[in-house]
Amino acid sequence: MPPAPDFELFMGPFLILVCIALMLFGVTCAQVYSYWTTYERDPVGYKILVGALWTLECTHTALCLHMLHGYFIKDIGDPSGLGNIIWSAGATIFLEVPIIALAQGFSIARIWQLSGGNVWATAVPAVFLFFRVAFGFGTATFLYVYNTWADFDANRGPFVTVNCGLTLAAVVDLMVTVILTYYLRQHKSSFRKTRYMVQKLVFYTINTGAITMVFSISAVFFFNLLRTSLMFGGVVEIICKLYANSTLALLNARQRIKEQAAMGSTGINSIPLELRGSGTASGSSGGSSAYPRTGVKIGVFKEVSTFGGAQSPSIASRSESDRKDSYSVV
Repeated sequence: MPPAPDFELFMGPFLILVCIALMLFGVTCAQVYSYWTTYERDPVGYKILVGALWTLECTHTALCLHMLHGYFIKDIGDPSGLGNIIWSAGATIFLEVPIIALAQGFSIARIWQLSGGNVWATAVPAVFLFFRVAFGFGTATFLYVYNTWADFDANRGPFVTVNCGLTLAAVVDLMVTVILTYYLRQHKSSFRKTRYMVQKLVFYTINTGAITMVFSISAVFFFNLLRTSLMFGGVVEIICKLYANSTLALLNARQRIKEQAAMGSTGINSIPLELRGSGTASGSSGGSSAYPRTGVKIGVFKEVSTFGGAQSPSIASRSESDRKDSYSVV
């Protein structure tokens, strides 16, 4: 039997990180529930995206539980079995790849929409995403080709696919974050509501992109420098949950951003129209008006959604200090 420190180093971090991934699945379920109860009139495409992410996440979580059961229950008394690759390990990667592809593909679709159909701005990250998906499926395949983690770690094929796949994931995150931030800033204007929404969207874009990018880079670091531990595998399982949660968080944030932008502190610009009395009924010039003054403030604003959907002008009462139009980028 291997000494206890070796087993603790090999499986201990993996157990902790997979448990964290399972907790993140609870966040995913909460976000899916929030989406379905808040955005009942969303386009069908968004509903399909959310449904697909949740279905894949449920299956991925079940396979993570199967891995934990196999390593820490079934093979706990067989030290030689702890080094074997359980079939569910490869299955989790086969599910993780489409989850990441859906999340990053959604971001690339936003680039297409915000850029007005700019082919280069969309095609470059899309090509990198294609190769990231290819390397991801290659890694999952190698997990069935080799029977033990030692063989998986010793061969050049898995070394190339794991490093290239995770590195490309970080590159796509960086590219998407930079391009989205650039085009979101192009939508900035002097209108306070628009400016507030753009700032919030830039905040969400940078933070979600940075988190997934940092975890992808850390997985590369652990895979190459901690060869005696499965820590990189636990980080990979967390990455899968982070991509799903980042996409769902952005979808769920739309209503909150609009409500915050509509508050008085960020007021919407409007044009005040005032109806005044024209004097006495007899036309006397005594200086007093027979009709009371009536103030009617009408603000006209138009919302332009970067998430799709109809664009329609609206009329609402706003403060007199506001200007004419407000453009929404959410």
